[in-house]
Amino acid sequence: MTRILGPGKLLVVFALFALAFVALLAVGCGGDDGEKDSGEPAAELFVDPAAPVVDVSLKEFSIALSQDEGKAGSITFAAKNTGVEIHEMVLVKTDVAADKLVATNGKVDEEAVGELVGEIEDLESGHTAATTFDLAPGNYVFLCNIAGHYELGMHTGFTVE
Repeated sequence: MTRILGPGKLLVVFALFALAFVALLAVGCGGDDGEKDSGEPAAELFVDPAAPVVDVSLKEFSIALSQDEGKAGSITFAAKNTGVEIHEMVLVKTDVAADKLVATNGKVDEEAVGELVGEIEDLESGHTAATTFDLAPGNYVFLCNIAGHYELGMHTGFTVE
């Protein structure tokens, strides 16, 4: 089944691509002032405007996806922090159920539970960031790995066919 983006989704994808490009320019032109990241999209995030988009909502204490499965290949994940605390979106490929990952001292060892695919770190309240991953068929888990957040329910599964 071919999925065609409607005008609204296409505009969102274009806007996210433009935002990522502007962030890349800003980082390339600025110096390191030693301050903590502002939560804006990181320069290393890549967004493919042609990839299908899955919306990811992060809040205390849940992760909600606009869909829980996708087709193998490039998929863009647009994460928005609708909560009040800083959150992150971590994606790991694993056959362990989303609620069965082992957490030690409030955090999941991302590489020990499977294959770390990538992440969007330190997303401040009200901020949005997007990135595209090239995903192979299999089972994946989204989680927030800020201490204690996974254990409070910030995780969900995603399947790639």
